[in-house]
Amino acid sequence: MADHVLSNSPAHRLVDTSPRCGPPVLSAGAVLLAAAGTVAALTSAGSAYVMAAVIAYLPVAAGVMIAAPRAHPYPVFGLANGITLFRAVLVCLAAGLIATPEVLATPAHEWLLVAGVTLALVLDLADGWTARHQRLASEFGGRFDMEVDAWSMLILSGVVVIQSAAPVWALAIGLARYGFIVAGLLMPLLAAPLPPSRRRRAVCGMQVIALGALLAPSLPAAASWPIAAAALAALALSFALDICWLIRTARR
Repeated sequence: MADHVLSNSPAHRLVDTSPRCGPPVLSAGAVLLAAAGTVAALTSAGSAYVMAAVIAYLPVAAGVMIAAPRAHPYPVFGLANGITLFRAVLVCLAAGLIATPEVLATPAHEWLLVAGVTLALVLDLADGWTARHQRLASEFGGRFDMEVDAWSMLILSGVVVIQSAAPVWALAIGLARYGFIVAGLLMPLLAAPLPPSRRRRAVCGMQVIALGALLAPSLPAAASWPIAAAALAALALSFALDICWLIRTARR
């Protein structure tokens, strides 16, 4: 989860690290292209799957190249950020399923997707610990982790709805973060920084677990609505608590 954050000092912001970020971003893109091409070759997905996966990766790559020079103060990209980048590759492979839902035509393929979601969740627990263990924690790493979490929730909620594994309102799980950003543009007090929160990280993990469970072929159809509703309710409550905190802080 997004918990490997360092202070935003001027020294951290002024160090140019873009040359060190280019190789890992390009390497991850090559891995994504190779994996998506393999999926397309072994299934009926075709080029539409590859294109959707690559399109999903473009904002991730752009975000790293733009944000890292401002907030990554180390001479290496770091294993922790590499783990987060690999998580982004996994979720971008899932994004291809939005364009080609027929790929999940068999339970074996569905279980493969669930395994990928599970792997991404495990890696999400590892990147923050790795950054701290290697003394490479940074403002960029924390923000990158958080944005990949949000991107994962958006893409997985889209896959869940496309696969009819949950009602269309389950898309709200993935759209909530971006709706909050828009609300911050309209109401600046909502754009103020929030303190680190274990509750926020736990709720985020709950969303990924719920979305992964909804994609499991063994899940009874009757269970999909309650799981999606519980996940969305927890997310809504978390956002409500943050909004209340921001309003109280702004009035002081």
